Amino acid sequence: MERTWKAVAFREYGVLGQEEAGAWDDPGPVTRRLPPDELRSRGGKIHGLSLREGDVWSSETSPGVWTVMWYPHRRDHPDWPSLTIDSQREAIPTEGGSDAVLEWARDHFRRRDERDFAEALIDSLATPDEVAATERAFDEVGFPVIVNPALEFRSRYPELIPWTLVLKAPLTAFLTALAAKAGADACDSLRRLVGQLAESRGARRGQVKIEEAEREIVLTTETPEDALRLLARGQIPESGYVLWDDDAKVWRRH
Repeated sequence: MERTWKAVAFREYGVLGQEEAGAWDDPGPVTRRLPPDELRSRGGKIHGLSLREGDVWSSETSPGVWTVMWYPHRRDHPDWPSLTIDSQREAIPTEGGSDAVLEWARDHFRRRDERDFAEALIDSLATPDEVAATERAFDEVGFPVIVNPALEFRSRYPELIPWTLVLKAPLTAFLTALAAKAGADACDSLRRLVGQLAESRGARRGQVKIEEAEREIVLTTETPEDALRLLARGQIPESGYVLWDDDAKVWRRH
């Protein structure tokens, strides 16, 4: 999915924007993801692309010369915190304009890190510190992810909105990694992970949704110990939208 936008939070894998540099206005709590000042100050059109691995911004900074700025999401990425290149030093195909430059950037930067991580989408209201804390929480339980603040939320009172995280990963692989790191079943690691995620978002209520091809499992900050233990053992429905039924003390498909 690709979308153009102007000073609003974008949806996953969307085109970040294509506007005159002077037309971008900081919307405050709506989104933190605006073109870098280095490009905004030069006055030309800015073009952006959201990749799973990070954000790309480009602009024709002088006649025939394109500058591309790359911001990977993971803090241990070899290009962290950013990488800037231009068509005078790199063989960037500029004849096709912005479309050709962004297509080149898509292929180029996706190959910069050969590690294969699952993706964790969080809401666009997350601050850089909250993104970093989310990444650390997953690292500590043994399941590193790419944290992408691409879920669109808008509020003038973000501290009142429950946080959301969508983990795009097979449940079995996730639980196996947690159990291997803990040296036991994954229940304690699940509880610790949800707690750390909540703490990173100001101890607010929130939810983790694990998305698979045929199943979505929803955990919340209120999910009880019994539910986590059954989940760690894989005792849940095999498909559908799965929630904990606190009355029946089982995971149910909805």
